[in-house]
Amino acid sequence: MLKRQFTATLAFIALLTGFGSLYVNDAQAGSQTGILWQIERAGLRPSYLLGTIHSDDSRIIDIPQIIRQKLQQTDSFVAELKMDPLSMQDGSRLMFLPPGQTLASQIGEQRYQRCVRLLAGYGLSGETIQRMKPWAVIVSLSMPKSRTGVVLDLRLYQQAEQQGKRTYGLETSREQVAVFESFSLQQQIVMLDDAINEFNRLPMVFDELVHYYLQRDLTGLQRSSEKYMLQGDSMVARQFKQKALLDRNYLMVRRMQPRLREGNSFIAVGALHLPGEEGILRLLEKQGYKVSPVY
Repeated sequence: MLKRQFTATLAFIALLTGFGSLYVNDAQAGSQTGILWQIERAGLRPSYLLGTIHSDDSRIIDIPQIIRQKLQQTDSFVAELKMDPLSMQDGSRLMFLPPGQTLASQIGEQRYQRCVRLLAGYGLSGETIQRMKPWAVIVSLSMPKSRTGVVLDLRLYQQAEQQGKRTYGLETSREQVAVFESFSLQQQIVMLDDAINEFNRLPMVFDELVHYYLQRDLTGLQRSSEKYMLQGDSMVARQFKQKALLDRNYLMVRRMQPRLREGNSFIAVGALHLPGEEGILRLLEKQGYKVSPVY
Protein backbone atom coordinates (compact mmCIF):
# COMPACT_ATOMS: atom_id res chain seq x y z
CA MET A 1 0.00 0.00 0.00
CA LEU A 2 1.26 3.47 -0.85
CA LYS A 3 1.60 5.80 2.09
CA ARG A 4 0.75 9.49 2.33
CA GLN A 5 3.06 12.26 1.08
CA PHE A 6 3.13 10.88 -2.45
CA THR A 7 1.52 14.08 -3.73
CA ALA A 8 4.34 16.18 -2.38
CA THR A 9 6.78 13.78 -3.98
CA LEU A 10 5.01 14.24 -7.30
CA ALA A 11 5.31 17.99 -6.88
CA PHE A 12 9.08 17.65 -6.77
CA ILE A 13 8.96 15.12 -9.59
CA ALA A 14 7.00 17.33 -11.92
CA LEU A 15 8.85 20.56 -11.20
CA LEU A 16 12.42 19.39 -10.79
CA THR A 17 12.69 16.57 -13.30
CA GLY A 18 10.01 17.05 -15.90
CA PHE A 19 8.31 13.70 -15.43
CA GLY A 20 10.21 11.94 -12.74
CA SER A 21 12.73 11.20 -10.06
CA LEU A 22 13.03 10.37 -6.43
CA TYR A 23 15.82 11.33 -4.14
CA VAL A 24 18.65 8.80 -3.91
CA ASN A 25 20.18 8.90 -0.44
CA ASP A 26 23.91 9.23 -0.94
CA ALA A 27 25.87 10.36 2.08
CA GLN A 28 29.10 10.39 0.10
CA ALA A 29 27.86 12.88 -2.46
CA GLY A 30 28.56 15.83 -0.15
CA SER A 31 26.98 19.25 -0.35
CA GLN A 32 26.42 20.51 -3.89
CA THR A 33 25.65 24.14 -4.63
CA GLY A 34 24.99 25.57 -8.05
CA ILE A 35 22.39 25.29 -10.79
CA LEU A 36 24.66 26.22 -13.72
CA TRP A 37 27.74 24.07 -14.34
CA GLN A 38 30.56 24.18 -16.87
CA ILE A 39 31.53 20.89 -18.53
CA GLU A 40 35.10 20.59 -19.79
CA ARG A 41 37.41 17.98 -21.29
CA ALA A 42 40.76 18.32 -23.00
CA GLY A 43 40.43 19.09 -26.68
CA LEU A 44 36.77 20.12 -26.46
CA ARG A 45 35.17 23.52 -26.13
CA PRO A 46 33.32 23.87 -22.78
CA SER A 47 29.57 23.37 -22.59
CA TYR A 48 27.10 24.33 -19.87
CA LEU A 49 24.52 22.37 -17.88
CA LEU A 50 21.60 24.11 -16.14
CA GLY A 51 19.29 22.54 -13.58
CA THR A 52 15.76 23.88 -14.02
CA ILE A 53 12.35 23.96 -12.39
CA HIS A 54 9.46 23.31 -14.76
CA SER A 55 7.52 26.34 -13.52
CA ASP A 56 6.36 29.73 -14.76
CA ASP A 57 6.68 31.30 -11.29
CA SER A 58 8.02 34.84 -11.78
CA ARG A 59 10.87 34.14 -9.36
CA ILE A 60 11.98 31.24 -11.54
CA ILE A 61 11.59 32.64 -15.04
CA ASP A 62 13.44 35.86 -14.18
CA ILE A 63 16.61 34.39 -15.64
CA PRO A 64 19.84 35.64 -14.01
CA GLN A 65 22.22 37.60 -16.22
CA ILE A 66 25.02 35.03 -16.03
CA ILE A 67 22.69 32.30 -17.36
CA ARG A 68 21.44 34.52 -20.17
CA GLN A 69 25.03 35.33 -21.10
CA LYS A 70 26.10 31.69 -21.28
CA LEU A 71 23.02 30.81 -23.32
CA GLN A 72 23.71 33.68 -25.71
CA GLN A 73 27.31 32.64 -26.37
CA THR A 74 26.64 28.95 -27.08
CA ASP A 75 25.95 27.37 -30.48
CA SER A 76 23.25 24.84 -29.56
CA PHE A 77 20.54 24.30 -26.96
CA VAL A 78 19.46 20.94 -25.52
CA ALA A 79 16.37 20.34 -23.36
CA GLU A 80 14.84 17.17 -21.98
CA LEU A 81 12.34 17.39 -24.82
CA LYS A 82 12.57 19.13 -28.16
CA MET A 83 9.84 21.73 -27.73
CA ASP A 84 8.76 22.13 -31.32
CA PRO A 85 4.99 22.18 -32.03
CA LEU A 86 4.92 18.59 -33.33
CA SER A 87 6.61 17.19 -30.22
CA MET A 88 4.42 19.24 -27.90
CA GLN A 89 1.27 18.05 -29.68
CA ASP A 90 2.43 14.44 -29.45
CA GLY A 91 3.01 14.83 -25.73
CA SER A 92 -0.44 16.31 -25.22
CA ARG A 93 -2.12 13.47 -27.12
CA LEU A 94 -0.45 10.88 -24.89
CA MET A 95 -2.26 12.30 -21.86
CA PHE A 96 -5.68 11.24 -23.17
CA LEU A 97 -7.50 7.93 -23.12
CA PRO A 98 -8.34 6.07 -26.35
CA PRO A 99 -11.76 6.78 -27.91
CA GLY A 100 -14.56 5.05 -26.07
CA GLN A 101 -12.82 5.09 -22.69
CA THR A 102 -13.55 7.57 -19.89
CA LEU A 103 -11.77 8.55 -16.71
CA ALA A 104 -14.91 7.95 -14.63
CA SER A 105 -15.17 4.37 -15.88
CA GLN A 106 -11.60 3.74 -14.74
CA ILE A 107 -11.56 5.51 -11.36
CA GLY A 108 -15.26 5.63 -10.38
CA GLU A 109 -17.80 8.43 -10.61
CA GLN A 110 -17.31 9.81 -7.09
CA ARG A 111 -13.54 10.07 -7.48
CA TYR A 112 -13.99 11.58 -10.92
CA GLN A 113 -16.29 14.30 -9.59
CA ARG A 114 -13.71 15.26 -6.96
CA CYS A 115 -11.12 15.60 -9.70
CA VAL A 116 -13.47 17.82 -11.70
CA ARG A 117 -13.99 20.13 -8.73
CA LEU A 118 -10.26 20.49 -8.04
CA LEU A 119 -9.16 20.87 -11.65
CA ALA A 120 -11.83 23.46 -12.41
CA GLY A 121 -9.42 25.91 -10.80
CA TYR A 122 -6.90 25.03 -13.51
CA GLY A 123 -9.35 25.94 -16.25
CA LEU A 124 -10.05 22.33 -17.24
CA SER A 125 -13.59 21.37 -18.19
CA GLY A 126 -15.30 18.17 -17.12
CA GLU A 127 -15.33 17.06 -20.75
CA THR A 128 -11.55 17.39 -20.98
CA ILE A 129 -10.94 15.71 -17.63
CA GLN A 130 -13.20 12.80 -18.63
CA ARG A 131 -10.76 12.01 -21.45
CA MET A 132 -7.57 12.23 -19.38
CA LYS A 133 -5.57 9.22 -18.25
CA PRO A 134 -5.38 8.75 -14.47
CA TRP A 135 -1.64 9.51 -14.33
CA ALA A 136 -2.21 12.75 -16.26
CA VAL A 137 -4.74 13.85 -13.63
CA ILE A 138 -2.27 12.98 -10.87
CA VAL A 139 0.43 15.12 -12.46
CA SER A 140 -2.02 17.99 -13.03
CA LEU A 141 -3.12 17.92 -9.37
CA SER A 142 0.53 17.90 -8.30
CA MET A 143 1.49 21.07 -10.18
CA PRO A 144 0.94 24.72 -9.22
CA LYS A 145 -1.59 26.61 -11.27
CA SER A 146 0.05 28.02 -14.38
CA ARG A 147 0.04 31.77 -14.91
CA THR A 148 1.34 31.95 -18.47
CA GLY A 149 2.11 28.38 -19.52
CA VAL A 150 5.66 29.43 -20.41
CA VAL A 151 7.75 27.49 -17.90
CA LEU A 152 11.48 28.10 -17.50
CA ASP A 153 12.50 25.32 -19.89
CA LEU A 154 10.20 26.58 -22.62
CA ARG A 155 11.35 30.16 -22.08
CA LEU A 156 14.98 29.08 -22.55
CA TYR A 157 14.05 27.04 -25.62
CA GLN A 158 12.26 30.01 -27.18
CA GLN A 159 15.21 32.29 -26.53
CA ALA A 160 17.57 29.75 -28.09
CA GLU A 161 15.41 29.58 -31.21
CA GLN A 162 15.23 33.37 -31.41
CA GLN A 163 19.02 33.42 -31.28
CA GLY A 164 19.19 31.01 -34.21
CA LYS A 165 20.68 28.09 -32.30
CA ARG A 166 20.35 24.43 -33.21
CA THR A 167 17.91 22.83 -30.77
CA TYR A 168 17.73 19.23 -29.55
CA GLY A 169 15.90 17.00 -27.08
CA LEU A 170 17.40 14.25 -24.92
CA GLU A 171 14.18 12.23 -24.74
CA THR A 172 10.88 11.82 -26.52
CA SER A 173 7.43 12.43 -25.04
CA ARG A 174 6.69 8.72 -25.33
CA GLU A 175 9.78 7.82 -23.32
CA GLN A 176 8.82 10.19 -20.52
CA VAL A 177 5.19 9.07 -20.48
CA ALA A 178 6.34 5.45 -20.28
CA VAL A 179 7.41 6.12 -16.68
CA PHE A 180 3.80 6.63 -15.65
CA GLU A 181 2.38 4.07 -18.05
CA SER A 182 4.44 1.44 -16.23
CA PHE A 183 2.17 1.72 -13.17
CA SER A 184 -0.94 -0.44 -12.99
CA LEU A 185 -4.37 1.18 -12.87
CA GLN A 186 -4.72 0.10 -9.24
CA GLN A 187 -1.45 1.84 -8.34
CA GLN A 188 -2.50 4.96 -10.20
CA ILE A 189 -5.81 5.07 -8.32
CA VAL A 190 -4.04 4.88 -4.97
CA MET A 191 -1.75 7.72 -6.03
CA LEU A 192 -4.73 9.69 -7.30
CA ASP A 193 -6.54 9.38 -3.96
CA ASP A 194 -3.48 10.74 -2.22
CA ALA A 195 -3.19 13.60 -4.72
CA ILE A 196 -6.79 14.56 -4.00
CA ASN A 197 -6.48 14.30 -0.22
CA GLU A 198 -3.21 16.20 -0.01
CA PHE A 199 -4.05 18.86 -2.60
CA ASN A 200 -4.24 21.72 -0.11
CA ARG A 201 -0.70 21.08 1.16
CA LEU A 202 0.94 21.77 -2.18
CA PRO A 203 1.49 25.55 -1.82
CA MET A 204 3.72 24.89 1.19
CA VAL A 205 5.68 22.29 -0.75
CA PHE A 206 6.25 24.64 -3.68
CA ASP A 207 7.38 27.48 -1.44
CA GLU A 208 10.00 25.23 0.12
CA LEU A 209 11.13 23.97 -3.26
CA VAL A 210 11.50 27.47 -4.71
CA HIS A 211 13.39 28.61 -1.63
CA TYR A 212 16.12 25.99 -2.10
CA TYR A 213 16.23 26.49 -5.84
CA LEU A 214 16.76 30.24 -5.55
CA GLN A 215 19.54 29.50 -3.07
CA ARG A 216 21.00 27.17 -5.75
CA ASP A 217 21.13 24.49 -3.05
CA LEU A 218 20.99 21.10 -4.76
CA THR A 219 21.56 19.32 -1.46
CA GLY A 220 18.62 21.18 0.08
CA LEU A 221 16.44 20.14 -2.83
CA GLN A 222 17.50 16.54 -2.34
CA ARG A 223 16.72 16.62 1.37
CA SER A 224 13.32 18.20 0.78
CA SER A 225 12.56 15.56 -1.82
CA GLU A 226 13.53 12.86 0.66
CA LYS A 227 11.34 14.36 3.36
CA TYR A 228 8.28 14.24 1.15
CA MET A 229 8.88 10.96 -0.61
CA LEU A 230 7.18 7.68 0.11
CA GLN A 231 8.22 5.90 3.28
CA GLY A 232 9.08 2.22 3.43
CA ASP A 233 10.22 -0.31 0.88
CA SER A 234 7.37 0.12 -1.59
CA MET A 235 7.34 -1.20 -5.12
CA VAL A 236 6.25 2.19 -6.42
CA ALA A 237 9.19 4.00 -4.81
CA ARG A 238 11.61 1.46 -6.27
CA GLN A 239 10.08 1.85 -9.72
CA PHE A 240 10.29 5.61 -9.61
CA LYS A 241 13.86 5.55 -8.35
CA GLN A 242 15.02 3.23 -11.11
CA LYS A 243 12.91 4.26 -14.09
CA ALA A 244 12.31 7.94 -13.46
CA LEU A 245 15.69 8.96 -12.09
CA LEU A 246 18.54 6.49 -12.51
CA ASP A 247 17.68 5.12 -15.94
CA ARG A 248 16.97 8.58 -17.28
CA ASN A 249 20.20 10.01 -15.89
CA TYR A 250 22.25 7.42 -17.75
CA LEU A 251 20.17 7.91 -20.89
CA MET A 252 20.56 11.68 -20.81
CA VAL A 253 24.31 11.51 -20.33
CA ARG A 254 24.61 9.10 -23.23
CA ARG A 255 22.49 11.22 -25.53
CA MET A 256 24.22 14.50 -24.71
CA GLN A 257 27.57 13.13 -25.87
CA PRO A 258 27.30 14.37 -29.49
CA ARG A 259 26.65 17.89 -28.25
CA LEU A 260 29.48 17.73 -25.73
CA ARG A 261 31.87 16.54 -28.44
CA GLU A 262 30.78 19.45 -30.63
CA GLY A 263 31.30 21.75 -27.66
CA ASN A 264 29.82 25.12 -26.78
CA SER A 265 26.37 23.67 -26.06
CA PHE A 266 23.83 24.76 -23.43
CA ILE A 267 21.94 21.86 -21.82
CA ALA A 268 18.93 22.30 -19.52
CA VAL A 269 17.38 19.46 -17.47
CA GLY A 270 15.36 19.18 -14.26
CA ALA A 271 17.47 20.11 -11.24
CA LEU A 272 17.14 16.80 -9.39
CA HIS A 273 18.87 15.04 -12.25
CA LEU A 274 22.13 16.80 -11.35
CA PRO A 275 23.22 15.72 -7.83
CA GLY A 276 24.05 12.37 -6.27
CA GLU A 277 26.41 9.50 -7.00
CA GLU A 278 24.32 8.52 -10.03
CA GLY A 279 23.35 12.07 -10.90
CA ILE A 280 24.38 13.63 -14.19
CA LEU A 281 27.23 15.65 -12.69
CA ARG A 282 28.91 12.58 -11.21
CA LEU A 283 28.26 10.46 -14.31
CA LEU A 284 29.98 13.08 -16.45
CA GLU A 285 32.96 13.08 -14.11
CA LYS A 286 33.20 9.30 -14.43
CA GLN A 287 33.49 9.77 -18.19
CA GLY A 288 36.45 12.08 -17.80
CA TYR A 289 34.73 15.45 -17.87
CA LYS A 290 35.49 18.20 -15.39
CA VAL A 291 32.35 19.81 -14.00
CA SER A 292 32.51 23.05 -12.03
CA PRO A 293 29.83 25.43 -10.77
CA VAL A 294 29.38 28.72 -12.60
CA TYR A 295 26.30 30.00 -10.74
